[in-house]
Amino acid sequence: MHASIRMIRPSASERDQQKNSLLHFSLAKSGYSYVWQCLATSIWMDGWMSGYVEKAKASLDN
Repeated sequence: MHASIRMIRPSASERDQQKNSLLHFSLAKSGYSYVWQCLATSIWMDGWMSGYVEKAKASLDN
């Protein structure tokens, strides 16, 4: 009974918590996209560097 009343009428602190969780969610989303960008860039750089090293080795072998 008490929980259902609280569900219907959230207090000011609960509304603040909802705002904070939304803020945390947006921050987490931007943080995750940043991490993914860094990961993709590092993977691409690793691939580029390994390809460059392979080319250098091949040119050295010839």
